[in-house]
Amino acid sequence: MSHLDTETEARMAKCRAILLAERNKRIRPGKDDKVLADWNGLIIAALALASQTFKRPGWLTIAKGAYAFVQTNMNANNRMLHSWCAGKARHPATLDDHANMARAAVALYESTGNFGYLNDTRKLTDQIDAYYSDENGGYFFAANDNATPSGNGTLVGVFTRMYYLTGDETYRTRAESIVKAFAGEVARNFFPLSTLLNSNELLNRGLQIVIIGDRANSDTAALLDALENHSLPNRILNVIATAKHLPDGHPATGKDQIDGKPTAYVCEGPVCSLSMTTPEDLSAFLAIKLTP
Repeated sequence: MSHLDTETEARMAKCRAILLAERNKRIRPGKDDKVLADWNGLIIAALALASQTFKRPGWLTIAKGAYAFVQTNMNANNRMLHSWCAGKARHPATLDDHANMARAAVALYESTGNFGYLNDTRKLTDQIDAYYSDENGGYFFAANDNATPSGNGTLVGVFTRMYYLTGDETYRTRAESIVKAFAGEVARNFFPLSTLLNSNELLNRGLQIVIIGDRANSDTAALLDALENHSLPNRILNVIATAKHLPDGHPATGKDQIDGKPTAYVCEGPVCSLSMTTPEDLSAFLAIKLTP
């Protein structure tokens, strides 16, 4: 759009001033400036993953800052709170708060390799089991009351990623329990259950990508860049310094770097690919893997 000429802009500025003066006679509309744990969890996970795809490290910095804010300012007596406003946090957290913040913690782990985020996910999911679980499977929206299940689809994904990343079978059992609890509902009306269905696909067909190498190494970065050229909705990324950081029973256990170079393995089920040390090889393999 072209710039207005000087005369027109001057006339528009005068009109805006008249409108603003009249508007200032009225009460300004209220501003919703509260911080919500669940919505922050959603944007933190999105920023963490998008920072890799679009090579925007600043987004990862924002994600880590937002996560730290919720963890620091929205907890009381070792329990998360739902909202924060005007310097004060209040209201007990819901299942969605815990589920989305757990998803955020897993995304930050996959983006940074910081095991502190993985430990946070364990704590969050332990609280979910302690306060929100339904003995018939699935989870309640509010702690120990309110029989309205919600956030369950997100939790299937969180538990699934924790199972793949830690090797703890308990997480797989918990994910399967939720899917079983809602299996009948899927047959009746699947439209509102897309997250649950996608997470179930992740549970059964997770594509584990293990890169053994230092994130600061340019060759490691090149392997990571190769991943972003492919749509991998079932991707679970684990960037580790050495293979000893893999859980017992992981399909890549015992594998290592080739010739001291950052090395990638792609694993599905109990089977892993051959080692790949160049982005070209990794990209070519993924292209074949994704071919119908």
